[in-house]
Amino acid sequence: MVIAEAVHADAFTVLDREREVVQVGRGSFLDGRLRRDAMKRTSDALQRFSQLARRHQVDRIVCTATAAVRESRNGGDFLKLARRVSGVAPRVIPSEEEGRLIHLAVQAALQLPDRPALIVDIGGGSVQLVHVNGPHLLKVVGVPLGALRLAETVIEHDPPTDDELEQLRRLARKQLRRALAELGDPEIDVVFGSSGSIHALAELAHIDRHGRELPQINRHVFGLDALADLTRRLEHMSQQERAALPGIDEARAEILVPGAIVLEQVLRLTGAKGIRLSDYGVREGLVVDWLRRHASELSTIEAAGRGRALAPAVRRPGRLARARHQGARMAAIRGAAARRGLLGRLRRARAAFGLHHPERRPARPDRGGDRDRGAGRPLPWRRAAAEAP
Repeated sequence: MVIAEAVHADAFTVLDREREVVQVGRGSFLDGRLRRDAMKRTSDALQRFSQLARRHQVDRIVCTATAAVRESRNGGDFLKLARRVSGVAPRVIPSEEEGRLIHLAVQAALQLPDRPALIVDIGGGSVQLVHVNGPHLLKVVGVPLGALRLAETVIEHDPPTDDELEQLRRLARKQLRRALAELGDPEIDVVFGSSGSIHALAELAHIDRHGRELPQINRHVFGLDALADLTRRLEHMSQQERAALPGIDEARAEILVPGAIVLEQVLRLTGAKGIRLSDYGVREGLVVDWLRRHASELSTIEAAGRGRALAPAVRRPGRLARARHQGARMAAIRGAAARRGLLGRLRRARAAFGLHHPERRPARPDRGGDRDRGAGRPLPWRRAAAEAP
């Protein structure tokens, strides 16, 4: 969930983020059917977030469903359950729309330069490759290389065997070459990344090389060399060992290796030396899109000195089902005139719905767990080097 304030008709400020991983797509990538327990977890999470949003008197709740629900044979059952439990009716969006929202978000976070670029978003069910030139969206291609999908369909051992790792690489190269050809094999000047999987890898690499947390996600350049080095280390760790890394939980630990392999192959195939990170993703794209669609209305409200609120809930493979990691996402946007008293009401609402209090620091992207867990602790391979005689 994102709590944001609409500064005016074409700008907003993120005040807070809340995340709950429910993985609605778990177990669905082999038989094409969402599991009942996953649908219930996701619907319950939507209910909690929608209650919190309504307690803040938001005017609109926007909820979208992507790859996991889009591809499932019983996705309609989930949509009905979500509406009955939470009162929210998720809208299933195609890959092209998902890419458009990602572009809106990254453009808002980074002000993309007027040159050919590729935006990469690694979800739980799919990877979105978005070809852009500054504010101009050129083409979107969705690739079935989501991190959770690969973890469930390719990896059978813990840690993965050499054969499984090689299979992952071959599959990623094959699918990505096909996707880049569909984009027209464009000359790419720069690559941007917008997903939690990429953020988590960048954080680990920074801790590995510098012994401290990444001070800021937005605009950080995650180098290919650092990624390749980290990937080789993660490949030989068990899921339990990966879950013990700073800021990583069990759900994220399971998909770290597939996500790292896919990202490395993207950079190698495009000839990029690194990837520049965006703090914003699909849910912020929903906010930007809503603000643009209601610009005249918001301008009128702003002139009248009244506030307005919006709450988008984003479901992606692997984050609400999150299609991207399957989790639930919601954002609440309020007009500047309504800000007074908002944070106090937010604290009271969080307590009422059993949600932990946010960290008292600027909002940061989701990373699949408490980002302070293990902060300052050296990574296991660094400890081993330090303890060696």
